[in-house]
Amino acid sequence: DITTVTSHAEYVMEEMESRLTLANITATNWVAWYADQGVSSLPGETLNVTFTNAMADPLDIRVNLGWATKTRSLNETFVTRMTK
Repeated sequence: DITTVTSHAEYVMEEMESRLTLANITATNWVAWYADQGVSSLPGETLNVTFTNAMADPLDIRVNLGWATKTRSLNETFVTRMTK
């Protein structure tokens, strides 16, 4: 499962890299974007994207993915920094 969520986080961050401006990254509803992509494949998979300071350059980004197993809920957070 960790390999899957790592791949999903990479997919989100690659999309962020393709955006022309930091403002475009912070203005995007990443939860809706992710849902539209149909990438989610784990039970109860959720995505949350946060920015430490949406006006900063470089932009500190946290991508959190959660999912459920039969016995517990799990979360993994991926942190990156981008500039344009």
